[in-house]
Amino acid sequence: MFKKVDRKKLYDLVWQKPMVEVSKQFGLSDRGLAKLCERNSIPVPPRGYWARKAAGQKIKRPPLLELERNIGQEIRIQGAPKQASAEMPYPELQKELKQLLAREDLQENRIVVPERLFRLHPIVVRWMREKFPFHTEQKGMWPISLKETPEQRELNQRRFRIVDALNKALEKRGMAVSEIRDGSCHIEIASGQEKVAVRINERRRKAKRKLEEKERHSWSDRDWAQVLVPTGRLYLQIGSPYGCVHKEIEETEANPLELRLNEGMKVIFEYLWEEKRRTLERREDERRRASAEAERQRQEKLRQEELARQRALERDAENWIKAGNLRGYIRAREAAFQRGELKEAREVFMSWKIWAMGHADVLDPLDKVGSI
Repeated sequence: MFKKVDRKKLYDLVWQKPMVEVSKQFGLSDRGLAKLCERNSIPVPPRGYWARKAAGQKIKRPPLLELERNIGQEIRIQGAPKQASAEMPYPELQKELKQLLAREDLQENRIVVPERLFRLHPIVVRWMREKFPFHTEQKGMWPISLKETPEQRELNQRRFRIVDALNKALEKRGMAVSEIRDGSCHIEIASGQEKVAVRINERRRKAKRKLEEKERHSWSDRDWAQVLVPTGRLYLQIGSPYGCVHKEIEETEANPLELRLNEGMKVIFEYLWEEKRRTLERREDERRRASAEAERQRQEKLRQEELARQRALERDAENWIKAGNLRGYIRAREAAFQRGELKEAREVFMSWKIWAMGHADVLDPLDKVGSI
């Protein structure tokens, strides 16, 4: 979509309102509008102009300089006003997301965490082997680490059961599940090109620990240190594979994490579909930028062609005047020769006349071959 605006009108607009407001009228960013003004030699308010104006300062506005030629007085702007935030730009995605969220409320889709580990997911099996490679003795399906306390063992069993149930539920819903190799029990979920990371960790709280005598420093009278102590409560963390947290789901005594996995599934869907929307927006922005660049190049080509035509016209007009002047001079010189005012042989004069007329004919754009 193209909009046309007069160069003088655009100049008045950018000095009447901030660039952010004016750019919205043409479907551009403020930076895009600034570049457009720069290409068309339109001065714009400097940084801090509107704050200084609001403070009552009088700032001189630079004049709009006239272009050397009458080109570009009307500017074509490609863009369209952005849709309001209340409107869903991709309704098909919103409809699909609503359907997925509604399915999580159905009883048959409730994620059930088994009370014991059975037919483990391959990722969970690999984690168990990597997490307990030292001094273990096999007891059923669970390797017992001699360095674990009973509380830690119970918490780890819970965490692996939850991850196992979550992985199977994700794959049942068509998601691809892989592990994140960062030394922790974290998984990465993919739906198409979009990915989300899920981490199940134990919540820790800050506490003060009394320092032993050998741990104290002579330059400090503080006899305690701040440490993180385990709380025994798990939480589900959902966010970017690169570490940015989107949302955390905490468990409580009345509502353990095992009962909140469908809630976590909804958050996963919301995050992935938001990423899908952003991907579509990025592609649309790239398409618009490519289209705008192609149009800019086309306009520049037309401008250069117009300048070339004007230069050719001016050159032809100048050559036409030169040819006329040369022919007038040739006629005057021939008349002087016939009156005997030139002391030269007839053969020499006729040779010069043929040469001079040929040069005038070459210059004349209206008669490249004819004679005077």
